[in-house]
Amino acid sequence: MKTVSSKLLSAVALILAFTFIFAAMPAIEADALSYSGSSSYASGKYYRKLTAIQLSGVQRADIVAVANSQVGYQEGSGSSSLSGESYGGSNYTEYGRWYGMQDMWCAMFVSWCANVAGVSSSIVYYHAYTPSGLSWFQSRGQAYKRSTVAAGGYTPIAGDIIYFKSPRNSNPTNHIGIVTGYSNGTVYTVEGNTSSATVSTNGGAVAAKSYSISNTYIVYICKPAYTTGNNTTASSYVNNIDISGTESTSKTNAAVSHTITATKGEDISFQGWSVHSDGISKFQWNINNTSWGDLPADAASLRQDVANAYSTYKNNDVNAFSYKVSSGGLNVGANTIQIRGNTKKGTTYNIATYNVFLYPQPGSTYLSVSRTSFASDEGITFSAKGANDLAWVGLFKAGEVPGSVSSMYWCEMGKNDVTTSIPNGSDIIDNGRGELTPGEYVLYLFVDEDYTVDQKINITLTEPERAHSSLDFPNPKKFEIFQGDSFLSAGWALHPSGIASFYYTIDDGVKNGMTHLGVRTDLYDAVPTYAEYREACSDLNYYDTTISTTGWTVGKHVVKFGAIAKNGYDILLGVSEVTVKTPPVRFTIKNGLGAILDRSGSTPIVKNIAAGTTVAEMKAMFNEECTIVDVNGTVITDGRVGTGSRARYYNGDVIDDEVVIIVTADIDGDGIANGKDLIRIKKFLANTVTLLFEIAADVNGDGLVTADDVSAAMDYIG
Repeated sequence: MKTVSSKLLSAVALILAFTFIFAAMPAIEADALSYSGSSSYASGKYYRKLTAIQLSGVQRADIVAVANSQVGYQEGSGSSSLSGESYGGSNYTEYGRWYGMQDMWCAMFVSWCANVAGVSSSIVYYHAYTPSGLSWFQSRGQAYKRSTVAAGGYTPIAGDIIYFKSPRNSNPTNHIGIVTGYSNGTVYTVEGNTSSATVSTNGGAVAAKSYSISNTYIVYICKPAYTTGNNTTASSYVNNIDISGTESTSKTNAAVSHTITATKGEDISFQGWSVHSDGISKFQWNINNTSWGDLPADAASLRQDVANAYSTYKNNDVNAFSYKVSSGGLNVGANTIQIRGNTKKGTTYNIATYNVFLYPQPGSTYLSVSRTSFASDEGITFSAKGANDLAWVGLFKAGEVPGSVSSMYWCEMGKNDVTTSIPNGSDIIDNGRGELTPGEYVLYLFVDEDYTVDQKINITLTEPERAHSSLDFPNPKKFEIFQGDSFLSAGWALHPSGIASFYYTIDDGVKNGMTHLGVRTDLYDAVPTYAEYREACSDLNYYDTTISTTGWTVGKHVVKFGAIAKNGYDILLGVSEVTVKTPPVRFTIKNGLGAILDRSGSTPIVKNIAAGTTVAEMKAMFNEECTIVDVNGTVITDGRVGTGSRARYYNGDVIDDEVVIIVTADIDGDGIANGKDLIRIKKFLANTVTLLFEIAADVNGDGLVTADDVSAAMDYIG
């Protein structure tokens, strides 16, 4: 979303904005969409897309259809350039023309979509100022916090209204969109006055986007009380697996995973539970992606404690599973066991994936691969252990006799366990016989240097996958970050089979999915040879994700960024070395004192400080020791604090944290609220002076400086 053109809307502008909230629009028939727009808009393709819609009469579906028809629309440069087909960068849109003001237009776009879809302002509030819209939904009990949704307290539905909050101001929200879908923890949207990888990357467009529900940019999802169509939540489920007697992991509308290590021959136990709003008839499983089979009847049960805890999930014949299987039939190395549920509506859903790594029995030797076919540019990954210190692994072309020719690549491991990759493993030695090319090869485990064979595996190398990729961010690839802070990762990948997903790993751990997925069409134009990938990668080739280091341990971490092609090929985009440092001390406010610490803007502030507050009283409001300095940076130890003074936390000679103090109604920074401050507010409203401290002038705390603040200041001073 673009930045606002001024820090605060004046009271006059706000009044004018709401003058047009209920502007009349042409009537919409129940089965066909008609719209009388401006001549400029009517000449463009987005008008044609809009009027091609056949309204269903289902309000949720219709508002989404209207929003989708406008994806790609770009703001114009004046009232005569509203077609949406060229970027003007001046906030002129058909949606603003309808609303009655040409300004920041994300909320006007949502209001326009509702109106055109036949949804009245009593169902979706028509507004231009996002805080007023959010407040309207909250007053009706229709707003759900992001944390509530993430915890499974509400499942978003297409047609819901989503509010966002970026740190550019202290408002409770400053952006809005329409939910078009929700699946596995990802919410899909259409938003106005925004950008994406494919639409106006500098902002000012209608774009389709997606976010993880864990993304704190989301603040609320609101559920309008639509009067037609299905207004109930979609099917949902909760999955849980037990890791130990006291530890488990649970997710809503998403599968769970767990890693198990064992020695070959040991029994592997797995247990957990799942509830589904459509009811569960049975559980199924598979090993190493073979065909699905039913879990034995005695492995499934109905746990009453689970049923009681999730009483709204009824009609489940079974809700728990517990089974023990011998690992004797599994491979040494990596294996997977998957569990899924079958609903009473005849659908299936994934419950859990167990990543099982088996070590060989003590004293035994082994040579194993996860598969026997690799792309020639991919490399061959294997695991091995020998019977003695002379054991080693070598790769030969099929038909070659080991000893009569040297190996192409080799690795000496002795009696140690080793998992590595030819040719890129750090312990792999290249004998200089040329690069790997498509064809047949044999991987041998030798007992000694006389080429005595213990085990061998036939390997097929296929044609190169022809993948192309780039890690654009983070840059530089080696950097430091405070624990709990976030960094941007962005990259792209192309593959003949298409791209299924993007991921990152920390220290070769589990693969974490990326958000903000999209398509960059400029790749095909910039490099002509990439044009052949246009069709295969038309749905996904790009991501940009903000990754939080919350929960990361302090120290160095190797972070790998990759993509999975639709045929399963793993594409490495790049590797970063991230050093996580202990975060600096940051101020916190004591409870019950009324002061508010706000870090949402570019400069942290502490506000709601009463005029006349002394230095000692100010210092006592923090849980941490601090030094108070005035606007010039001079330490003050007594007297009053004024607007613009600052609290600092020193770590030796280094400032770890600093917040600006805002004293309510103290405009000139002298620590008191008097007639001089009142005069400054009045002059600001008359446009004869620029306020030095706008937040201090917002006496009633509504985010605006208006005539109401003059009245509030008079009461405050008096």
